[in-house]
Amino acid sequence: MAQGSKSGLIILIIFCVIFAALAGGLLFLQMQEKAKNSELSTQISQLQTAKNKLQKEHNEIKTQIESVQSELDSLKQEAKQLEDRIISEKSKRRSVESKLKSKNSEITGLMGKIDKFESNLSGLKSKYSSLESENEELLNKLNQIRLAKKALEAKISSGSLVTSEREEVELGTVVVKADEIVGDGRVLVVNKEFNFIVIDLGEQDSVTVGTQFGVYRDGELLAKVEVEQVYKDMSSARILPDDLKGEIQEDDEVKKL
Repeated sequence: MAQGSKSGLIILIIFCVIFAALAGGLLFLQMQEKAKNSELSTQISQLQTAKNKLQKEHNEIKTQIESVQSELDSLKQEAKQLEDRIISEKSKRRSVESKLKSKNSEITGLMGKIDKFESNLSGLKSKYSSLESENEELLNKLNQIRLAKKALEAKISSGSLVTSEREEVELGTVVVKADEIVGDGRVLVVNKEFNFIVIDLGEQDSVTVGTQFGVYRDGELLAKVEVEQVYKDMSSARILPDDLKGEIQEDDEVKKL
């Protein structure tokens, strides 16, 4: 009986020891689990903090991206407007270049016309100068003729060319042909500068423009002349240079050739 009680006690002690060991192990495990939970909580807190920091950085980056995107969109819009302006300016420049080319062509044509007009003007000026010279020459000839006429009238009035009084003798009717020169004439004026003379034969002597006379002195032929202008009682005649053999003087004799 005593031996049975002793065995029961031993078993109880063993059971208590086992229980105590189990309790200690369980406590130890609980303590380890608690420590792990605490460490995990710390890590979770750190991760949450890091997450919040990353989220903040993400939001800031997103805001920056949105700002950059907005600036980029604005720059794209400005670039598009600038491109449109460049296209418009190019179009205007092409239009201006086309107009300038057309104007240059017009200017070239006008310069050609101006050159032509200047050439014509130069020709007209030359003709005008020639006409003025001819007019002056004609005026000088006219003055010479007037002077010759005055000289002739003076000679007539002074009696140097008055013939002897005609006796009224009835000899019948004398017929004179219109193209026949009546009698010979004399040189009234000699103009060496303009190469012409004035003779005392005119319309009343049937002299016409183009009639040629020979100028004589002492029966010798000095020159040939051709009538250019005819008046009632005198004519002006051009000296023909190819037939000039001597110097013509006033009062030289003239005869129709």
